[in-house]
Amino acid sequence: MKKSEEEYEELIERTYRITRENNQMLHSMRRSAFLGGIVKLIVWVALLGFPIWLYIQYVNPVLTNLVSAVGEVQQVGNDIGVQFEGVGDFFSQFKEIQLPSFNQGE
Repeated sequence: MKKSEEEYEELIERTYRITRENNQMLHSMRRSAFLGGIVKLIVWVALLGFPIWLYIQYVNPVLTNLVSAVGEVQQVGNDIGVQFEGVGDFFSQFKEIQLPSFNQGE
């Protein structure tokens, strides 16, 4: 029976060793999964946040300046239109003037 006790103890020792290895692997897998989730979160935040940051830093000021420049050009166009409103009246006065005809005697 001594042999069976030794086999039994050996079996218990192997089971204990395998259980410890399994426990270490499971802890390692959980740690890797947790860190992988954090890395995925950081990557997604970067992928979604970078274009927003880029728009706020560079595109938005350029668009704001562009819109204000277009507004200024429109205002200048309106001012020019107001200044030249009287030009049409000025030329219409020439239409009303009758020039003397030099061929009236013939």
